[in-house]
Amino acid sequence: MSMLNPNEPVPMEEFEEKAYTDEHGIYRWRTNDTVPMRDYLDRVVGLSAPIKARCALARKRDNEEFLANYNPPPISGEQAFEMRAAFGEGVEVVNVLTGETHTT
Repeated sequence: MSMLNPNEPVPMEEFEEKAYTDEHGIYRWRTNDTVPMRDYLDRVVGLSAPIKARCALARKRDNEEFLANYNPPPISGEQAFEMRAAFGEGVEVVNVLTGETHTT
């Protein structure tokens, strides 16, 4: 597979070298146990629509569980300095995962 062409079809054999099916029949990456994104699954040659749909639902559940349990660490002095340098002083920066704000 060429990394330069993100629309290139992915042979099933190549995909199965990088992914495995869990006990529920959901494909997950061998490297990090996450479910591949739908746009990637759509490129896998021979992967059925029902399997893609089950994988998409599992990915959605995994993401919801991650976000429900996500607890970001407090902003360090260095991070605050970097935000001020990037956005200027007195700017409200929003964490897109939690909605928490920090004023630079």
